[in-house]
Amino acid sequence: MGETMSATTAWKRQRTSRTACVDVDLSDFDTEQLLQALIDDGSITEGEASAIKARGGVRELDKPSVIGVQPDYVEDAWNEIIRGRKGEALHCIERALGNQWLGRLGTLTRIPYEPREAEFWSFCASLNGKSAAPKKGTFKAIIELYKASSKWAGFSPKTQDVYDYYLGLIEKAWGNQIADDLTQAAISAARDALAATAPVSANLLVRVLRAMCAWAIGDGHMTRNPARDVPQVETQVETTEPWPEAVWAAVVRHGPADLSRLAYLGRATGQRVGDLVKFWPAMRRGDGLDIKISKLRGKKHFLPLSPAHLKEIDGWNVGEMTPYLTKPDGKRHTEASIRYRLRTWLGESAPESIRGADVSPHGLRALACCDARLAGRTHQEIAALFGMSIQMVERYTRHIEQEL
Repeated sequence: MGETMSATTAWKRQRTSRTACVDVDLSDFDTEQLLQALIDDGSITEGEASAIKARGGVRELDKPSVIGVQPDYVEDAWNEIIRGRKGEALHCIERALGNQWLGRLGTLTRIPYEPREAEFWSFCASLNGKSAAPKKGTFKAIIELYKASSKWAGFSPKTQDVYDYYLGLIEKAWGNQIADDLTQAAISAARDALAATAPVSANLLVRVLRAMCAWAIGDGHMTRNPARDVPQVETQVETTEPWPEAVWAAVVRHGPADLSRLAYLGRATGQRVGDLVKFWPAMRRGDGLDIKISKLRGKKHFLPLSPAHLKEIDGWNVGEMTPYLTKPDGKRHTEASIRYRLRTWLGESAPESIRGADVSPHGLRALACCDARLAGRTHQEIAALFGMSIQMVERYTRHIEQEL
C-alpha cells in the first residue's frame, strides 16, 4: 500500500505540461489499452500504471469504460468517437481520469480563421501533419505561383523541364527566405559554388532566377530583382565554326553508322542535334522532310532536300518509325548520348588524321549554312530554308563572307 501511495504521489508531482502521444484505436478503448499505450509512450512507468489501476479499479461496461470514475465523461467520449472526433474523445477521457490528466492526452487548438477563408484550411492541414501553404513572399510561394501562371503555361515542355530543375535548386537554397531579402552576394556565392563543376549550369541558375524574379515583380509578388546585376561566369562556348571538310569526310566514311549519319544529316538539314535525334523516315514527304523545330516550340517546317541528299538518306533502309540515329544496340539516341558518342570516338577511335578534332554537332549546322551561302543563297533565303533567324545565319557564315 505504501508503494502504491508513493507511486501515486510521485505521479501527481510530475509536470503536466507535456503532451503524451497515445497511439490507440479509440473505437475499441479500454483501461488496459490506455495505460499500456502510455507506458509504451514513456509517459508513465509500469508502477504508476499499477497505482492508477489500484486507485480507481478496472471494470468493463457494455460500452468502453476507463476507470469507473465519472462515467458520464466516458459516455461523452464514446459519442465523440461515433462522430469521428477523436481529439474531443481524448479530452473526455482526460476528465474521466482526473484533474491531473488534463492536458496530457491532447490539447485543444483554436483555429483563428473562418472556414470561408483560405487560411482556415492551411491551418487545419498543418494541425493534421500536412504541409501548410508556404509563407507569402518566400521563394517557395513565388515558385508555386510562377508554375501556375500563364507565363509558365506558354513555355514549351522542354523549357518547363529545364526551368523546373533550376527552380528546384533555387527552392532548396532559399525556399523559406523572403525573396526581396535575397542579396546579390548570396546569388554570386551559389553561382560560384556550382560553377566549380558545372559553369553552364551555374549561368542557367542565374538566368532562371532572374527570369522568375522579373515575372514576380510584374505580377506584384516582389519589388526588386536580386539577380538582375549578377554577371555570368565565363564558359567554354560551343564552337559555331563549320567542320573542316577533311573531318566531315572522315567521319562520314570511317565513323560508325550513327556518327556517319549524324554528320551527313546535320550538314544536309542544318538542324540542331536535339532535333536530329528525333528524325525518322515517317517525316519524309515529296522532296524533303516534314519536321518540327523544338527551339521554336515545336513549329512545323518543311525542309526541302536535294535529290542527292534524299537518295543517301533513303538508302539507309531504316524502318518508318525508327530514328535515323540509333545506338549500336538499336536503342534511340538522345542529344546527350550522341554528343558523348562523337566526343569519345574522336578522342579514342577516330583515324589518326582527325583524332582529337575539336568539333561539335553544332558545327554541322554552321557547315550547312556555309554550303548554302557558297551556293549563292542570301542570308534571308538561308534563314527561310532552315527555319532560323537571319542573325544566326550571319553568325554561322561570318567565316566565309570574305570568300564571296
